Amino acid sequence: MKLYTAVPVRDDDFNLAEIASRVDGVVLMNYDEHFPGAKAGPIASQDWFTENLAAAVKSVPRDKIICAIANYGYD
Repeated sequence: MKLYTAVPVRDDDFNLAEIASRVDGVVLMNYDEHFPGAKAGPIASQDWFTENLAAAVKSVPRDKIICAIANYGYD
C-alpha cells in the first residue's frame, strides 16, 4: 500500500518537505490561480504553473511529485 497526499500550491500552512518525508507521493494541486469571487483570470496560466513546479522541486524529490491539473472552467 502507498500513501499519497494532495496539497495546495502557494500555501505556507503546508510544509512540503515535511509532508514529502512522510508519504510516498505528493499530489500538487497546481490549479485555481484564479477562483470565483476573486480577480478574473485563468485556472492555471503557464508561467504560474511552471513556477509552482519549480518551487515544489526545491522541497520535494522529483520522484514524489504528482502534478494534478484542472479540467474545468468557470462561467
